[in-house]
Amino acid sequence: MIRHKKEKFSSNDLLVIDYYFLQIYGKTFYDKKLFEKIVRKLLKQEISKDDCYNIELLNALITSTNIYMFHNDYKNILSIIEKALRLTEKAQQQTYKPGILAIKGKYYLNYEKDRKKATAYYDEAIAFASILGDSVLELGLKEEKKKDGL
Repeated sequence: MIRHKKEKFSSNDLLVIDYYFLQIYGKTFYDKKLFEKIVRKLLKQEISKDDCYNIELLNALITSTNIYMFHNDYKNILSIIEKALRLTEKAQQQTYKPGILAIKGKYYLNYEKDRKKATAYYDEAIAFASILGDSVLELGLKEEKKKDGL
């Protein structure tokens, strides 16, 4: 895997991290301390001039939130969501924004128990997908919102 002392990840490191996250997704038993350590280091990564790096960082951040959500552990994902949203703005990767906003809606629904904020974030995600002209994503977000009882 990746050297534990490494603070600045390369694009290749991010690919390996994302692959590792995909391998542990859905598993009950995995090295939670290692996972948490990697997430903390991901949060410290800076935007790059390399678009591929920024996309890989976004993918790793989003996959980490999916692992937390799979285990119904929402308390740690707000900082990840905020980092991902800042990254989408700075790196101009707007196509990721609707999905991240939907995750933020799930956070407010499942952790904060705030249906009003959850609905607002889902609605923002749906509107953003519409602005992007992605009707498939828009429909998927509407279905996910309905599935979440909003």
